[in-house]
Amino acid sequence: MIKRVAFGSVLLIILMASTVAAQGVKNSGLIKVFWGDKELTTSLDAVPRIIDSRVYIPASLLQQAYIQVQLNKKTLSLNDTKTKYVKNLEILNSFRLGFLDYFDQLDQETVNVLTHVITKEEVDTTRLLGLLEILKENAKHPGVNGLAIIIDTPDGFTHTLDCAEQYNNAINSLLNFLKTDDEAELKAFNSERKKAIESYEILKNEYVRYINLSLSKYNEKSLIIKLP
Repeated sequence: MIKRVAFGSVLLIILMASTVAAQGVKNSGLIKVFWGDKELTTSLDAVPRIIDSRVYIPASLLQQAYIQVQLNKKTLSLNDTKTKYVKNLEILNSFRLGFLDYFDQLDQETVNVLTHVITKEEVDTTRLLGLLEILKENAKHPGVNGLAIIIDTPDGFTHTLDCAEQYNNAINSLLNFLKTDDEAELKAFNSERKKAIESYEILKNEYVRYINLSLSKYNEKSLIIKLP
């Protein structure tokens, strides 16, 4: 059974001194460990020390540097918690490719259809309907549930289904207009498309926000050990 090492544990992680990024600290007999500019501290009975040319670092300090420490019998596991932010970027990229990009293509095709209507050219809605079906299908499984939460939950992504449904309503009204030439249908199309674009903007803003948050977390500080 895996158990987490307590924050104040005296368990020590052995690091070869020759492989540690180290800087001399004058007038001090203590080893100092920094997470960026912040010095990490622990209890007096579990301080970093050098024994036989090896640097021993308390597990509690590694935990403060966002490294997950787990002990399973005699096996010690260290996990870089930053990995989840890389996963965030992968998830967000898939969302962009599967939904945001298709929305852009769909809206551009809608403009093309309207242009043909205005110029009284023959209208082909095959591509329009194909893109709409893909958007609706992708909206059912946007894949953002696996995002690691940063600061607050990414509630903006809850608009995905609304966005697809609103654009579906807009296209239905547009198709009805093409059949009936009823201006009420054209007004309904414009209203629903406007709603869909507003939902899309919320989604895009949430996407950009979580991209930036994930990048910021991934690029956060590094662990530095300063030797006496």
